[in-house]
Amino acid sequence: MPFDGVERLHILQAKINDYLDFVDSGQVREIYPTPASEVIEIHVWFRFAPDPEALAFLRAAKVTLADAGILFAYTHQPQSDPTTDKAEQ
Repeated sequence: MPFDGVERLHILQAKINDYLDFVDSGQVREIYPTPASEVIEIHVWFRFAPDPEALAFLRAAKVTLADAGILFAYTHQPQSDPTTDKAEQ
């Protein structure tokens, strides 16, 4: 389903907030022990291109997370087409 609509933005915002809580609580370092100097990054992959409203949200999230010392990236990677991905025999 294409990424559009307010409901999908709320779902995305809730997920990012969950990740931020996971980092802020220190749980991420308990579960994945790494040096405190190692940078945390949240990366969101989209199967469908984000609409303009979603892109505005993503840009704002990137700034907010950067202020918290967390890198944020997002990538649109369309789902592959099985008819063109078949290996030649």
